[in-house]
Amino acid sequence: INQAIHTIDIMCWFLGYPDYVTASVANLSLKGVIEVEDTAMIVASGNSNFTFLATNANKFDVPPQISIVTENDVIRIFDDKIFINNKKIDVAEDKNYFGKPCYGSGHATIIEHFYHCLENDEEFPITGIDGAKTSNFVLSCYESEGEKIKL
Repeated sequence: INQAIHTIDIMCWFLGYPDYVTASVANLSLKGVIEVEDTAMIVASGNSNFTFLATNANKFDVPPQISIVTENDVIRIFDDKIFINNKKIDVAEDKNYFGKPCYGSGHATIIEHFYHCLENDEEFPITGIDGAKTSNFVLSCYESEGEKIKL
């Protein structure tokens, strides 16, 4: 899950933090290669409902893919592209990657924004409480072991 924590954080930011989680994590194909899980399946429910599948057991890098389906819209985000109801939305492209391209360019952008806020005495939009909520969500996924638990 440590590879997917940013995507989990984005899902909770988009949809709100759920009240319950049912999750299973396993090392399905990288036993002896890594000491942690390579795959996680999560079902979030309550205040926010979503499913989440993450794996780093792929043979090659695959960028995160997010699909949000509502009563009126379908939003898909993948490979630095956003589609709403199958219409591509233009977004600023920043291809200055640090590390693998599948990591995206968000780290540099958010760090730059953080320093901008410090220099200009502005409030940074992400708080320590936000980070603690996502960390609690991830720890609850490990604790769940396939059972529904309250966050």
